[in-house]
Amino acid sequence: MKNATLTNNRNLGIDLLRILSMLYVLILHTLGRGGILEAARPHSAQYFGGWFLEIWAYGAVDIFALISGYVCYSDQPKRVKFSGFAGIWMQAVFYGLLVTAGVGALRPDLVSGINFLEALLPVSSGLYWYLTAYAGLFLMMPFLNAGLRQLDESAGVKIFWLLFLAFSVFDTVFKRFELNNGYAAFWLVVVYLLGGLVKKCHIGEKLKGWQAFLGIVLLTFIGWLWKAAGPRFTLFDVQVTKDLLVCYTSPTVLGASILYLISFAKLKLPHWAGRVIRFAAPGAFAAYLLNNQQFVWGFLYNRFVRLAGRPLPLMLAGVVGFSLAFFVGSVLLDAARRWLFERVLPKKFLAAGCAR
Repeated sequence: MKNATLTNNRNLGIDLLRILSMLYVLILHTLGRGGILEAARPHSAQYFGGWFLEIWAYGAVDIFALISGYVCYSDQPKRVKFSGFAGIWMQAVFYGLLVTAGVGALRPDLVSGINFLEALLPVSSGLYWYLTAYAGLFLMMPFLNAGLRQLDESAGVKIFWLLFLAFSVFDTVFKRFELNNGYAAFWLVVVYLLGGLVKKCHIGEKLKGWQAFLGIVLLTFIGWLWKAAGPRFTLFDVQVTKDLLVCYTSPTVLGASILYLISFAKLKLPHWAGRVIRFAAPGAFAAYLLNNQQFVWGFLYNRFVRLAGRPLPLMLAGVVGFSLAFFVGSVLLDAARRWLFERVLPKKFLAAGCAR
């Protein structure tokens, strides 16, 4: 992509998008797990406003998987580095044990040995669905990248649209590919391929920033309108409901996520912004791990129900404000975690994921 801000071989626009996607995850959890969407009175301003924010942020997971495909694919073969996933795994273990030990110190009646075992085995225990699904994706990455390298640009564009039509448009309605609305390793494989194809085939390179933003707004509005007033009917043996487009596999959610990737990949940023992004981006995934840690997840249950009864601007400010505060706190905590890891672990385990 042209016009991207590059620093030390890192695309700062992509790093900024990584931060945004994790902030979106926190917004989704605050609205959903926090009980706001369930508590909001149907057809009230809080109900419609909350669902618009929910659908606006729903691309969080797709964006993160697209980023993986975009940054991990290269035209030249690279040596497989399993230490990349090991770094992510150790990060999950660290936070799992940290929070479990902290809760155990304060409320020993809530913690048992099984909680520590689960924290030590985050993939096997399935504590974090994305981490478990990503483990499957990570093992497939060398084969996926090798397959993408065999394509010329024309074939790559065709496969991009075939993947989008088959696994997003078709499966959103008919649910035939067992994608579990996107909560599956195979869905991450599909989205990873789409991200890699955007990079390899320069998809959307001529799209202007305002055009991408307009597309995101339009697709979000379509998803929100269907949720607000969409019809219910049966097609063959499939129940089509108002939640049709509120899932990771939805073409409106996936389409908006792809537009985010295209626009942020070529984003120009001022120098001062680069310093903030370089500090915050490595800690972005920590926000997900901490927010989804089993004891934190339990604490969040219906914690924000009261916001559903407040005026819409105050409700939205509360959701975004808490999510932003949680993200900042997670980034600062992860900076301390990285400082510790740098002193006790080999260097190869410190750079989680793919080389940018």
